[in-house]
Amino acid sequence: MTDTELARLDPAIVRVSLDPRIGTAAEGRLEREYRSGGVRIVYIPTVLGTLIIVAYVEVD
Repeated sequence: MTDTELARLDPAIVRVSLDPRIGTAAEGRLEREYRSGGVRIVYIPTVLGTLIIVAYVEVD
């Protein structure tokens, strides 16, 4: 990943970590998806929202 891509990814990861409910829930699944500014993050928040497992990251 380039420095430019990392600079775009960083704020998105911070937003997801501050509010795990920010992403769109996949129907009938635990995964959530957050898209913003060419960044896509697929993640699984834990029950209490204290831990987030990032399953996929994409930066356009």
